[in-house]
Amino acid sequence: MAKKPTTNPSFTVQQSTLNKALSICSKALGDSKIIPINEMFLFVISPGKLQIEACDMRIVIATEIEINTSIQDFRICIPGRKLQDYIAKSVNELLLFEIEKNIIPAEMAINPHTETEFIKSPEQIELHLLIKGAHGKCSIPCEPGEDFPKISNIDPREFTLPAGALLQMVNRVMFAVSEDQLRPSATGVNVRIEPGKVTCTALDFNMVSTCTAQSELDFDANFIIPKKALQQIIALNPVGDLSLSISKSALSISWGLIRATLLLIDEKFPDYLAVTPIDNDTDFVTSRSGLINSLKRVLPFSDIGKLVKLNICTDLMHITAENIDYSEEASETIPGAMANGQELLIGANGEFLLEILNSMSTDEVWFSFSTPRRAMIITDGSRHVNPDKKNLCLLMPILIA
Repeated sequence: MAKKPTTNPSFTVQQSTLNKALSICSKALGDSKIIPINEMFLFVISPGKLQIEACDMRIVIATEIEINTSIQDFRICIPGRKLQDYIAKSVNELLLFEIEKNIIPAEMAINPHTETEFIKSPEQIELHLLIKGAHGKCSIPCEPGEDFPKISNIDPREFTLPAGALLQMVNRVMFAVSEDQLRPSATGVNVRIEPGKVTCTALDFNMVSTCTAQSELDFDANFIIPKKALQQIIALNPVGDLSLSISKSALSISWGLIRATLLLIDEKFPDYLAVTPIDNDTDFVTSRSGLINSLKRVLPFSDIGKLVKLNICTDLMHITAENIDYSEEASETIPGAMANGQELLIGANGEFLLEILNSMSTDEVWFSFSTPRRAMIITDGSRHVNPDKKNLCLLMPILIA
């Protein structure tokens, strides 16, 4: 049946401007063939403005740019990777976008038994996006924008945080996020807001990393941000003050013309303070860089569990790794100082210990021990005093047979 053409809406935009906006939103493009609309950009066109969104069902990233058009509130979904690839390879020129909208009338039929007319197929709308430049053009089939997924942030509490301070805390603890999907509460970073301070914490039940910074906020909040969503936001390199809106199920973060809305993990974060030993009586200080270099040399000789033995003495730490199956062994000795306590032999996962040390910034690192069966506390810059210390890592020991 013949198609009935309608007026084609159009707009013009500079290639470089559009390419930058698509690059921002593409961080949230989905990769699931099961739900094709997750692989699309949503274009919301209004006079003089184009809002672009992408959503992978967990996070929506949106931005807006200026365009030359008089279209009134038109929404269209465009295949994301194909559009981004074409625009990225186009020359920097003014591009004409034309939306070709064709209506296929409903097909009617007669019921031979009742001789009544019924709709065999409803009216359909076909959309194509025509992109025209000085040297060529392309046509991309599209979908209506009404079915594009949304993440609702209902009745949120609004506040601001400096981007630099928040990202510094998140980057410091991110390495400790669990990959165990059976324990969703630990697959993200816990952000706890209290009057005067903000604390970010991550754990995987073998180690804990927590970082605290002062703030001017005067309320309480506690939520868990999924690791992938944080990685997507970090990749956008936000700067300045972030405007945040938090509700029970979602968090919105905006800066400049960029806005990200993400689903929070609806779980209770494990109470790591309940297992943080506050009565460790052996404190040892050493060089972080020296310990990192020693661990890198001995770790290749460890067994499948990455066990390293730390022998804490008065003025040194003796590090040993061995693999009995291959008759391999390596050991290193680094200088240090025991502030108090007595000699101790404790086992640890060398890879986890290395990750903790790499997350720290100062060269002076302090260890706080109790017994070979209890967690060790690791801090940088100064001796551990209490569980509320600004930067604290907790590492569970491996029992030595």
